[in-house]
Amino acid sequence: MAAHWWKTQVNLNAKAPAFAATLPALTHDELAGWGQGGDVTRQTMSLVLLRHAGEGPRTGGLFAAVRAAVDEVMADVFEVQGEGDDEVGRFFDLTFVGTLVSLYLAAGEGVDPGPVPAVDEAQGPAWF
Repeated sequence: MAAHWWKTQVNLNAKAPAFAATLPALTHDELAGWGQGGDVTRQTMSLVLLRHAGEGPRTGGLFAAVRAAVDEVMADVFEVQGEGDDEVGRFFDLTFVGTLVSLYLAAGEGVDPGPVPAVDEAQGPAWF
């Protein structure tokens, strides 16, 4: 799932919190928690919608419903369109863009995307 890749890259490279969800669960489970934050989510959280040409017929309507539901509770909503001739190509396009976005976020915050001290400390010296 490309959204999970984006999440992990933002976590690891930008050292920032990120979350991932899929449709249709996003239209129910995730939305239930976002509205309660009000001003907090409006100031700190943005939503990235990953789209592609291979979406099913109902998917566009689900994305529209999510966009309408978060209009008042998110700082911003971005839509990223994956390109490619097939499912694999679109997946790799979206994951590549996600990696670039995470590195851009890290650079913007002056964060070194390399070392991850929190992971090293949590896993100890012989975690593998």
